[in-house]
Amino acid sequence: MRYFPCLQTKGTDGEVQGCFFRRTRQEHTPGSSAAFSQGGSGYAPVNRIAPLAVAALLLGVSGPAFGGEEAGTLAEAFGSGKANIQFRYRAEHVDQDGLADTAFASTLKTRVNFRTRVYNGMSVFLEADNVTYVGDDPFNNTRNGKTSRPVIADPSGTGINQAYVRFNTGNVTTTAGRQRINRGTQRFIGGVGWRQNEQTYDALDVSFATSDLTASYAFVNRVDRLFGPKDGAAAATFDSNSHLLDVKFSPEHIGTITGYGYWLDFDNAAALSTRTFGARYDRSFDVGAYSVPLAIEYAHQTEHGDNPRDYSASYRLVQISIKRGDSAVSLGNEVLEGTPSGVFVTPLATLHKFQGWADKFLGTPAGGIVDTFVTGSTKVSGFKLNAAYHDFEADLGNADYGREIDISVSRALNQNVSLLFKLARYDAEDLATDTTKAWLMATITF
Repeated sequence: MRYFPCLQTKGTDGEVQGCFFRRTRQEHTPGSSAAFSQGGSGYAPVNRIAPLAVAALLLGVSGPAFGGEEAGTLAEAFGSGKANIQFRYRAEHVDQDGLADTAFASTLKTRVNFRTRVYNGMSVFLEADNVTYVGDDPFNNTRNGKTSRPVIADPSGTGINQAYVRFNTGNVTTTAGRQRINRGTQRFIGGVGWRQNEQTYDALDVSFATSDLTASYAFVNRVDRLFGPKDGAAAATFDSNSHLLDVKFSPEHIGTITGYGYWLDFDNAAALSTRTFGARYDRSFDVGAYSVPLAIEYAHQTEHGDNPRDYSASYRLVQISIKRGDSAVSLGNEVLEGTPSGVFVTPLATLHKFQGWADKFLGTPAGGIVDTFVTGSTKVSGFKLNAAYHDFEADLGNADYGREIDISVSRALNQNVSLLFKLARYDAEDLATDTTKAWLMATITF
């Protein structure tokens, strides 16, 4: 998110005043992404939640749902728009060997958004987030100096998470402004939605869609990372001159073929500037009462822009699953290649989703990484259960990094309230240290 000084927000029936903070630019240290790729100050008091909540009420949180017809006038488009408010509370505990103290974060995200109705193919979307600490902050937020404790990357602050104009013209959709961009599985481009402070993009995105073909291109001018509202041990923003291209083709009875090219060029993070081309194939086979999804993916990466390295590395994935009803089991092998000249990196990925929830591999190790994993999921009496096992090894050399077990239990109490418990245990061998993480989260949406 990006932050602005003393920006006032107004509701339809009155004025709500809040103060958003401007980030200061700081040169990114190339090595910092490995430790903090997915930090926060502590100066957003609890009463910052009030302006967001009041704004949602003034905009009409329980406003009418959109109908199929466009608004007749611009005033009607705004007047009959829809607002939503969400509260997401999370308690996170981290016990990491090698550090003197444990970490505990009690955080609350308040999100307010408003979407107009469509008028002449155009709509507007605005979204503000506030992340605040409930109680003390006994954890390393990357800028408070509490280095005896583990990092929990949920910075506090208030800011504009999304603000864009969207145009729909036939099969073409154009979105201009700050926006969420999730491409494919989010392995390379994502919003890191798990963290309280989401990663969004100042971009122009153009997409084309038919029944069996979709194509998307985006020019990204700036990446607002989850480390805001100001730089700490990791850069809060990337000054970007990047291009994202995805094409997905789904012919009948063949599966889905996806091709992509990502040209990432960061002025303040040259060591993460890369050029990546890749392809993915997905298909599901029916075997009696079971479905068997298969995914195969390959990508090749080189340096780009002002990256000082001259390297070439690849990404490979093979994954097969067996599904029946609400239950599924998957077996996969994912490789981020390590070479003497460099490693395959994914600086804009939703990293928490991959290579274990303990987040021990937010930056690719010097030897690359081979992740062999088994996952399972099912539903029992309204509870959704997930589990995963990972075995991590080096791609270059013979290092045995370690193993990890992850479990989660979640349940939606109704359409507005959901609960989640997650646990991750990383047992180190040749990389990092033993780490246990636990989360308890409640989400309320109106």
